[in-house]
Amino acid sequence: MYRVQLTQQAAGFIRGQTGKVQRQLVNKLKLLATEPRPQGCVKLKGTEDLYRLRLGDYRIIYQIQEEKILIVVVKIGHRREIYERLIRQGFVAGDNDPPRCSLKVYVKRQQK
Repeated sequence: MYRVQLTQQAAGFIRGQTGKVQRQLVNKLKLLATEPRPQGCVKLKGTEDLYRLRLGDYRIIYQIQEEKILIVVVKIGHRREIYERLIRQGFVAGDNDPPRCSLKVYVKRQQK
């Protein structure tokens, strides 16, 4: 089972959504912990290790770090904006990533 970590942007995006969308996003992220390449995921062209997962009008951009058994959720956003922001920021997860929190910790915080 993979650990799932969220960047600050991804965690903030989830917090800003309605309860229904939050639950859908968290459930999709939990799926990644057991199946890092679920049906429907697509490797993004022009990147070494970024994948996209669709959830309605939203896109989850993530990186699989096989050697660490880790999935880093880089960005979550609306489909019309997510790719433009990703290209503009030139973001690729690595050792100098923004601070992250684990999905497990995020879910516990939201339940309080």
